[in-house]
Amino acid sequence: MPGSTLEAFIGRLSQGLYFPGQRLTEQSIIEDFQISRGNARLLLQNLHAAGIVEIHKHKGASIRRYTDSEIGDIFLIRQRLEGLAARLAAEKIDKQEFPEQVEFMKKVLNDELDEMPFRQVNKVFHEAILELSQSTSLRRVIESMVIPMLHIQIRAFVNEGYEEASKKEHRDIAAAILERNADAADSLMQAHIQNAGLRIRSLKIVAG
Repeated sequence: MPGSTLEAFIGRLSQGLYFPGQRLTEQSIIEDFQISRGNARLLLQNLHAAGIVEIHKHKGASIRRYTDSEIGDIFLIRQRLEGLAARLAAEKIDKQEFPEQVEFMKKVLNDELDEMPFRQVNKVFHEAILELSQSTSLRRVIESMVIPMLHIQIRAFVNEGYEEASKKEHRDIAAAILERNADAADSLMQAHIQNAGLRIRSLKIVAG
């Protein structure tokens, strides 16, 4: 299966075109991505291995529903990792080597990104912090959790309250990083991830 097909599926996932519990069939995948039946089966297997899809005997496949406990675990791990990334970004911020990331942080701080969809702002914001942290090992670990985090957050992104609360937290984190306040950056980022988890769990989008 071409890697581009998996990337295309993840792209649709990030746009909220799939939702927890949604049934997937080989035929629907064939039609959506214009691939062969063999590649459709391989895509489902890869999605199952990534924890995105559940395959039920005699019932086909469906987008996985995370339990409340699983979401709690994922956010706790991400909270610690992202806090460390923000700390390193504040300690190592190099305005000469990473001008694009620094400029983006300034735009976040000054609330100058209204023209960008919030999903995209959120994605670039966290990617910029990983760049500024200058830790390839930490980036690798955090990126291994991108798909489950993305899957969990899909439905939350359509909630206006979630978006506004996240924007304020982004501004506070950006300010701490730009001021090289590592303790504040770490603390604010951990609170941001923790709050995101609480907000998502309150939306009742998890498995019963």
